[in-house]
Amino acid sequence: MDELIKTANIYYKSCSPAMRDAAHKFFKAIDHDNDGRVCLHEFLGFMRDEGHTKMSSRHFFKSLDRNGSGTLDFMGVMALYYIIQSGRPFCYGCDDFIPGMYFTCSKCYQNSQNAICLCPECFATGTYTHEHKNFLDNYALLEVKRMQGIATHSIHQHQVKVL
Repeated sequence: MDELIKTANIYYKSCSPAMRDAAHKFFKAIDHDNDGRVCLHEFLGFMRDEGHTKMSSRHFFKSLDRNGSGTLDFMGVMALYYIIQSGRPFCYGCDDFIPGMYFTCSKCYQNSQNAICLCPECFATGTYTHEHKNFLDNYALLEVKRMQGIATHSIHQHQVKVL
């Protein structure tokens, strides 16, 4: 989770004033008592109210609590904001949050169905049930999509020249 917190910090420092404003509004929406920290009770209530049921747990809260204080500081909440905004997945096999590399069913991803994502452990041990066997790690999937985009762009450019 430390890497995600670092990533959220980098995004926050480099984002536009409008994005910073949105991030502060997000923090204020969770911090009901306006004490500058988010306690477990505030966190759980907000996550349930917003429909983030998989993230609405003590375990997930503790993973964001960098110093073990029992509260989340602004950057801990920014990591949560980043996780929500970036669509970070939960494992289809064990249902745990996946903070790093993961495997995605490329057939489901390509067909715009719900993405089936697996943590490395569930993928390696086969502790999941899914109809397809076409899984790529998130880095390989990104590269495949990039290459498909380049190919599509090249085909489109060729068609324009022919017309």
